Amino acid sequence: MSDRLYDPHLSQGAGGSQGAGISRTQAVHDEIDSAMKQIEKNIQLTSQRGERLDEIQDKTDALAGQASQFRRGANRVRKQMWWKDMKMRMCIIIGIIVLLIVIIVPSVIYAGLGDVETVGVGAGERRSAAVWTRRREEQEDGGGQ
Repeated sequence: MSDRLYDPHLSQGAGGSQGAGISRTQAVHDEIDSAMKQIEKNIQLTSQRGERLDEIQDKTDALAGQASQFRRGANRVRKQMWWKDMKMRMCIIIGIIVLLIVIIVPSVIYAGLGDVETVGVGAGERRSAAVWTRRREEQEDGGGQ
């Protein structure tokens, strides 16, 4: 037996054309090997690309979860700040009302002690102011005797 590979396209008896056929067969084998290497390389690149896409998908999912948590946290902080602002406004309004009461009530009381008509609008208020004024006058008269 022969150590050579069987090639059906080559004739067994042709000696000179057999060398050209072997080189042609070798060229085809080289081309096939080159194509196989390119296919293997493409398969590896495709596999690596798939792995990268999986990593990117995982990162995307993680970012979506973090964005959702951030949104919830931001809404919670926004509501807390709104309540804090509202409490501050209410404190300021109550402070202004108390200040106005502290300023206006004593001035109305002291301004109305001597003048019966300026204290209040209703008749009952005039009467009580008049009674108070009479009592004060009686005390002054009784104390001066």
